[in-house]
Amino acid sequence: KIVYLIKDHAIQRQLIGHEDEAISATFSRDGKLLVTGSEDSFIRIWNPETGVPLETLRPLNSLEDTQEAVLAIAHSPNGRYVVTTHEDGSARLRVAETGQLLRMLEGHQDIVSTVAFSPDSQTLATGSYDQMVKLWNVATGEVIRDLEGHSNWVFSVRFSPDGKTLASAGYDKTIQLWNVADGKSKGVLEGHSAAVRSVAFSPDGQKLISGSSDRTVRVWDVKTRKSLHELKGHTAAVRAVDYAPDGTRVASGSEDKTIRLWNPNTGESMQELKGHQGMVWDLAFSPRGRTLASGGFDNRLMIWNASTGASLQTLNAHQDVLTSLSFAPDTSSLVTGSYDKTLKRWTAIEPPIPALVDLNLNDGSSAPAVRFVIFTPDGKRMITGNQNRRIRIWDLETGQVVKQVLQKRGVSFGSLDAAGKLLATSGYGGATYLFDAESLKLLQTLESEGAE
Repeated sequence: KIVYLIKDHAIQRQLIGHEDEAISATFSRDGKLLVTGSEDSFIRIWNPETGVPLETLRPLNSLEDTQEAVLAIAHSPNGRYVVTTHEDGSARLRVAETGQLLRMLEGHQDIVSTVAFSPDSQTLATGSYDQMVKLWNVATGEVIRDLEGHSNWVFSVRFSPDGKTLASAGYDKTIQLWNVADGKSKGVLEGHSAAVRSVAFSPDGQKLISGSSDRTVRVWDVKTRKSLHELKGHTAAVRAVDYAPDGTRVASGSEDKTIRLWNPNTGESMQELKGHQGMVWDLAFSPRGRTLASGGFDNRLMIWNASTGASLQTLNAHQDVLTSLSFAPDTSSLVTGSYDKTLKRWTAIEPPIPALVDLNLNDGSSAPAVRFVIFTPDGKRMITGNQNRRIRIWDLETGQVVKQVLQKRGVSFGSLDAAGKLLATSGYGGATYLFDAESLKLLQTLESEGAE
């Protein structure tokens, strides 16, 4: 439970905070942070100089009173509520911040396997093993209407971004599209050869993705109800799918223990993420799309960098299968549910915003200090000046240098005129240089008195 900092063969400091065996520790590259992991499922970030924990990645609260396995979780878009579904046929509406139970939504005759909020947070959809989809009034807890169309268990429900359409999928191999306003069918998507386990709409609502026990992911055109792409690569049933908020990627989690990232426009497999030791049961992109969370049969919660596919965190979150997870709309936290009958809310940590273009300023010697950075008026190029006398023009789309010149003396400052035609720089010794901003041709040198 104690982490020791040792210097010159002597204990310098004891870091006390974990409630179980500390099993791993690593310093940041600059040595200013220490990260420790423990069997207590917590990750702690410390200031090694003071021994003070800066941050703990852990459950913010754990609700032990669910009394039933948690099967599905959803956050309301307004951030106020979180709803869970259970094997007893109920859905339970809670205060998102505290987990306080507000009301029980009862009406299904069998396990409630899936739940989703409408975009305006006023309507709730549930799907059950009783083959029914129900729409609920969030404010009153009353059933608005029953949607009958499936001939077997319902596994997944999702609202379209405009809230006008609901998609439901199930064991009968179909995806049903419903008009939320009147409950009438808008069509059926057919093509999978086994149960459809999960569905998700694209951000613009024009496409739908589905994951199936037939080991494939399909991309559908909602308007024409035609299958656009069949994504193959998983070697076992696909249990969860989600669309990235920017619409450029979709993620699928499978019983083959892997997660795959796909290009929904081409059907191309982009990455395969490995790390889970058991079937992946649920996954979700964070609202900003920078991270991907996943959970499954190994009881773990894993956080991934959605762009690079790198594993950011692995937490032993539950004592039994992690069945479901949901991000808060503001990305501040995520909630996980499990067969261990607990519901946990975790801090949600996102990686730093990545650089759009990584410009390598190193010229082969030591990396030179950057003295100025200027964007051209059209925003397409950038001009930099370095301590090693080098002035460069960069193409921001490619990250490549298109022009460069060596100034007579070291660069200390730079300025571009409003039209973007003239570049003025100052150098060591007090000289000022005027360049053509397009070609970097030297137009004039203004030497101050005493300049060498």
